[in-house]
Amino acid sequence: MKNLQGGAWQMARRGAIGIGTLIVFIAMVLVAAVAAAVLINTSGFLQTRASTVGKEQTRQVSTGFILKDAYVTGTNTINLLVTLPTGSYPVDISRTVIIVNGKQLTYGSTANTTNFSAKPLVGEINGDIVQPGSTILITFNMSEGWTVARGEIVPNVGSPTPFTVTKDLDSVPSS
Repeated sequence: MKNLQGGAWQMARRGAIGIGTLIVFIAMVLVAAVAAAVLINTSGFLQTRASTVGKEQTRQVSTGFILKDAYVTGTNTINLLVTLPTGSYPVDISRTVIIVNGKQLTYGSTANTTNFSAKPLVGEINGDIVQPGSTILITFNMSEGWTVARGEIVPNVGSPTPFTVTKDLDSVPSS
């Protein structure tokens, strides 16, 4: 207390200090700490989820055959030498389709104009599953009268692999 003009005593105005103020301050600090913990936990979860999704999408996009060679044997048999890159998902060859000149071919034990066959050259095909790192020879036949085969290999997972094969008309016997 202070003695002010005219001899009146008056309380000095100061910041409120006491147990009530201390309790309010501690409550504010606790609320801020809980909010910070929630934000840190949420950001950690989102970072982990984003990393997982990114890895999954990278693997999904990187899965798909890589065309090494495409050539014709005889007059109508097309051979595609393809590799499934290491690190990609295994591919179920029985669920893979080949679309060539607008016609869809499915997997079969023998190559013809409606089915393609697949033979492992490096690595293996377990059941119908092509393992990453494997190189396979895909074979199918074209109908008479074709000169260019344009298409794509569409695996059950991953990206399609385009191809173009041109028939060498000089090597085809004339009728």
